[in-house]
Amino acid sequence: MRSVAEAEVAAAPRCLLWLVALVCFGPLTVQWLLGVLIFPFWVGMLAFQIAEPERFNDPSVSLWDFVWPMGFVISGGVGLVGLLRVLTLSRRRRPTSHRVFTLGLVAVGLVPLLIFDAWIVVQTLGDLSAGVPVVALAIYLVLPFTGAAWLLRESWQFLLAGSARDCSRSNLLGRRS
Repeated sequence: MRSVAEAEVAAAPRCLLWLVALVCFGPLTVQWLLGVLIFPFWVGMLAFQIAEPERFNDPSVSLWDFVWPMGFVISGGVGLVGLLRVLTLSRRRRPTSHRVFTLGLVAVGLVPLLIFDAWIVVQTLGDLSAGVPVVALAIYLVLPFTGAAWLLRESWQFLLAGSARDCSRSNLLGRRS
């Protein structure tokens, strides 16, 4: 006879989780990889601008023009690590440590995506005569946040110590009280 904890574990199959992650985060991962390739050039340009500011007399170019993209690449890598941690969670039992750390990694990856998306939404709402970039909104806004919400919902019972029906530690271990 199966217990409640075993019934909760039988959620979505692991291959479905990976498929959702591939569809929702694949385009962003490709863009992140391009950022990783360009990252050394941003670091070099930032170092030259800090070392010799007199060579960069253009007032329209600031240090933030180099720091923001580097921050996006770093936080995207952190979010990707968090996503991989969610996808590789043990589905047989709840982890005893690093659950909050995993949720933090996912949050660090989604916050700069929100910042990046805010620019797209403001630009779109500012000039509707050019049309609505449906593909950009889908890739940068709808897919990642929907995918993250679904993956976290499917993994929620493994990321948090207890749920509404299963609060005691003895029930987590499969013992009857």
